[in-house]
Amino acid sequence: MWKLAVLLVVTACGDDSARHIIDSPKGLGPQVAPGIYVTTAMSSILAFDLAATGDAAPFRTISGATTMLSLPIGLTVDHDGNIYAANRTGSAVTVYGPTATGDVAPIRTLTATGMLSPQGLLRGPDDDLIISTCPGCGTSAGGDVGIYHFPRGSATSDYSITGAATGFTVPSSPAIDFATNTLVIGNSFGGAIETFSTDQQGNVAPMHSFTPAGGGYNLQSLSLGATTIAMTSPTTGIDFFARDATGAAAPLASIPASAFGLSYPGGIYIDTTATPTLIYLIDYTGNAIHVLEMAGIEPNQTISAMHTISGPTTMLSSPLDIAVVH
Repeated sequence: MWKLAVLLVVTACGDDSARHIIDSPKGLGPQVAPGIYVTTAMSSILAFDLAATGDAAPFRTISGATTMLSLPIGLTVDHDGNIYAANRTGSAVTVYGPTATGDVAPIRTLTATGMLSPQGLLRGPDDDLIISTCPGCGTSAGGDVGIYHFPRGSATSDYSITGAATGFTVPSSPAIDFATNTLVIGNSFGGAIETFSTDQQGNVAPMHSFTPAGGGYNLQSLSLGATTIAMTSPTTGIDFFARDATGAAAPLASIPASAFGLSYPGGIYIDTTATPTLIYLIDYTGNAIHVLEMAGIEPNQTISAMHTISGPTTMLSSPLDIAVVH
């Protein structure tokens, strides 16, 4: 079970939201490098300065055959600076040390019976991990559909949430609400957005769930805002849904992709600890990272300012998920 002893906001086409921010009373190790971390479909991990804008070079790149990266989607960084990547076609989560760069081997890999297509990653308050598998998400390594928990430092899972009662179809995006001790799982391709207690495990039904109204919602990623669940879709942009929505639910508000030149939204992370709120957003086909400064109160927000990281020097080629380290 998760010990929810500290407040840590995390995030995941995968990432915590869990898609993810590392900034906690637990404290950071001396080797943790602040920055914006991104996975790409070119099987690489890139890290940019928090203040990067325009055609900025990453200060760190992990890529190459030795890395064992294989379509990495979800990623997170722990308090010691270790980087975790969920490899959808590689059948494992690979872990890299806090100073790893270039074509380096992982310091360990995380595997579990049935966990052959890891996609979403969520880091808990004790540096434990929740990993979602998505064998139905396009190219994958097969395996079972479910959620797997790994204690801190462990290479094997101690429990999972799997089975017909869960309602999982293609779970890709996990997030945690520390205020209510609940786990939110987004299923892609028209599936349900499901909420579980952090005490649940095994073949269990969610506490409640909803599906976006209209059918066929192409969920790419989700993140928890201050009061809502924010979800990205290539047809609508960013949609904000009620945390307690059930049944067929319409968004409370939306920010269309056209509002800021977005091509194809991917990973999203909302930093509610910032003033004003910041939304970090991957543009998959636009090969960019957008950082949106928001005005207003959820769900009725507008973009007051933004900056974009893009250009050939960035090496952003089909970016997928995002993690932010302060």
